[in-house]
Amino acid sequence: MLSQDLWDHEKRLRVEGRVRVHISKPTREMALQRADGETALRSAHARETVELELLLERLTDPALGPVWWVRRYADLQFAAGDPKEKVESVLSAFKQLQETLHAAKIDQTADEKLLVRRKIDEVFSVVEDEESLSLALQVMNRTLDLMWVNGSGQVAQDEPPSA
Repeated sequence: MLSQDLWDHEKRLRVEGRVRVHISKPTREMALQRADGETALRSAHARETVELELLLERLTDPALGPVWWVRRYADLQFAAGDPKEKVESVLSAFKQLQETLHAAKIDQTADEKLLVRRKIDEVFSVVEDEESLSLALQVMNRTLDLMWVNGSGQVAQDEPPSA
């Protein structure tokens, strides 16, 4: 709470203060090294996340996905044996991978919807009076208006929000 103003209950008194912290040079250097390490780790994590998201996009692309997959395993296709069988095997493995990714995406969407339902239930479980209930309903209605939800529950792409 160092960066926030402190007031008494009646807002008549405001508390202000200043603090100066002194630390040793080795402690400061250690803290800076730790911060640099955390920044590098976050950066590496963010980079990996972007790479994985791009890979997921590629794998779930109906046109480019199979082409990328076959190219990735091209060395197997031209090894000893029938190339046709190898291509069929590679494409079969890709189809299985796509089905798994699609199922995972459906599960993630279902989990997100469940989370929204739980949050809505949580809001209504703490509402104790009519005024709070009215406010909660207004916020939900406004949220739905902002999302431009039409009667079927799908987000409308080109319809303006209802007034």
